[in-house]
Amino acid sequence: MNTLQGLLFTVVAALPTAAMAQFAPRHTPGIMKKLPVAMEHPVNDTPEGTLHDNMAYANTYHYYGYDGEIENAESHAIITRYVMTPDSTIWWHNPITMQDGGWVRIDHMGGGKYVMHTPQCIIEDEDNIDEEGNIYKAFATRLVLKNFGDGYYYYPDVDEDGHANLDLHFTLNEDGELRQVNDSIVKDMDDMPYEVLALSNANGDWYGFSDGAMRVWRVNDQPTKLPEGIEPQRYVLTDSTLNQQTGRFSFTRQLIDMAIQGQDAYLAAPDGTGWIHGKITDDGSICLRPQYIGPAKIYGSHVWFEPATFQIDYDNEATDDDDEEEDEQEPYELDYELAPELVLHKTADGAYAADYPAALLINAAKGQVLYAADYPVPSLTTFTEKPAVPATPKITEFYPYYEEDGSALFTVRIPVYDQNKEMLDPTLLSYVVYVNDDKEPYTFLPEDYQALTEPMTELSYWFNDGYDFSITDIGHTIYLYVDAERVGVQSIYRGAGEERRSDIGWDDGSVTTGLKSATTTKRIDSIYDIQGRKLQHLTQGVNIVRMTDGTTKKIIKR
Repeated sequence: MNTLQGLLFTVVAALPTAAMAQFAPRHTPGIMKKLPVAMEHPVNDTPEGTLHDNMAYANTYHYYGYDGEIENAESHAIITRYVMTPDSTIWWHNPITMQDGGWVRIDHMGGGKYVMHTPQCIIEDEDNIDEEGNIYKAFATRLVLKNFGDGYYYYPDVDEDGHANLDLHFTLNEDGELRQVNDSIVKDMDDMPYEVLALSNANGDWYGFSDGAMRVWRVNDQPTKLPEGIEPQRYVLTDSTLNQQTGRFSFTRQLIDMAIQGQDAYLAAPDGTGWIHGKITDDGSICLRPQYIGPAKIYGSHVWFEPATFQIDYDNEATDDDDEEEDEQEPYELDYELAPELVLHKTADGAYAADYPAALLINAAKGQVLYAADYPVPSLTTFTEKPAVPATPKITEFYPYYEEDGSALFTVRIPVYDQNKEMLDPTLLSYVVYVNDDKEPYTFLPEDYQALTEPMTELSYWFNDGYDFSITDIGHTIYLYVDAERVGVQSIYRGAGEERRSDIGWDDGSVTTGLKSATTTKRIDSIYDIQGRKLQHLTQGVNIVRMTDGTTKKIIKR
C-alpha cells in the first residue's frame, strides 16, 4: 500500500530508548571512541545568502523496524530548502527524514563538485542532560553498510588503523539539483544504499534514522490559485472508505469549497492543501487532470493531484497467523493505478459524481502512486446551511487525573453532522467541556494553558494550539490540569444564526477502557518522541505513549 503515512509513520513499535539501546551499532577493534566532529553545535538560524526554498527532497530512508531489522522506504518530494552563500557554500536544511534538525554545511570543491564533512551537529537539547552532565546532541554523520559476519550494520567508515572517511560527496547542476555521488546499493541487503547520512551520536552510533540516494531538485510546477473575485460555494464531498478487515465500503463526508467561472472549475483539495483546477465539459461535468497542488506542511511534502482507479486486493498472508488478534487483521486494501483524468459527472439534481472505481488522490509524488490522502468514488452535492441539533460527542479515550504528571487527558470525537446524520458546517461548530459533577462548563485559564491569552469556556471545532489542545486522526485531544475523574463534552451549532446544543457525552474511564473502577483505569505513564526523549505533552509529529499497564501506543499529531 503506497501511502505517505504508511511510509513515514510505521516506525516505532516499542519505546525508542529501548530501540537505541538494543540496536545501536557495536564498537569493534579500531573504531575510535569519538569521531572528529566537523560541526560541534547546530546552526538553527537561516544562513545569509540566496535562499532556494521551492525544493523537493527525494531519497531512500531507513529505520529500525518492529523486529529489529533495518527497514527502508522511499520519499520523492519532501519539502526542503538550501542557501547558497557568495563563496558557493551550500547550507542545506534538515537533511535527515523524520527529524527536526538544523542546517548542514556542504563545501564547494570547484566546478559542480561539493563535499559534506561529517559529523555535523544538527540537534542540541539543553533541557535533556544525562547522568554525567552531558547535553543531548545528535549529529548528521556519514555511515556505510558493513557486513560483520552476523549481519549488516550501518557503521562509521573507519579502517583498522583508525583512519576515518566521513565525507559525503555531491554534485550540483545548472538547474540547482543537488545529488549524492555515491548512490550504490548492496544487493544482499534488498538494494539498500551503501552510503547514508545518518542520525548518530559523536561516536557514530546510529540512532535508527538515515537517508541515502539523496537528491534535492527544484519544483518548477506552479500551484493553482483561486482567481480574485470568485466566491466559492460549499459542497458536501462524499467518498468511500474501505474496511480493511471486512472488505466492505462505508461512506465519509466533509465540506469543501468549489467555484465555477465560465468553463473553469476550482475545487478545494479535500485535505486543505490547495486548489485543483478543472474544465467544464459540454454536458456540464467537471474534468480534472493531473496537476501540482503545492507544498503541504501537514505532510512535509510537495503534493500533486492524481486521478486514479482502484481494485480491492486481498492478502491471504494477513490471515495465516493464528496468534494474531482478529481485530488486527487487515487483509483488504485498495490498489491504485494512475489514470489520465477524473470526471465528476453532472447529475439531474445538480450534483457531481465520479464513476466506480475512480478516485481522487492527493499524492506525494508526481506520476507514481504515493498518496497522502485518497478519496475513492467522490461525489459533490450542494450544502445548505440551516438550524440543526448536533450529534452527541463520543469520548474515545479518557485517562483520569495522574498526580505525577498533574493532568488528565481525554480524546473525543465531535461529529460534524446532526442528529439526522446530515452534514454540518464545522466553522459554525464549537464545544464545551464538563468536569466531574460541575453543572457549568469548565473554563480554561491562561495560567494553565500557555497558548491562551484570556479565559476560554467555549472552543471552536478547529481550535488547536499544538500543545494542550490538538486535533489528530483519532479526534480532539485535550489536557485538563485539575483532578478530573469524569468528563463530558457538549457540541454547540449555530446554523443559520440559531444556536442548538447536543446532549452531553460523558465518560469516567469505564467506557473507553472497559474497566469499571477509576482506580484500575489505565493511565498515561510517559510520553516520548521518536528519538526516545521524554516529553511533557503531545507534540507535533509522532508521539510514543507508554501506559501504566505497560502497553505503548503511537499518536500522530499534525
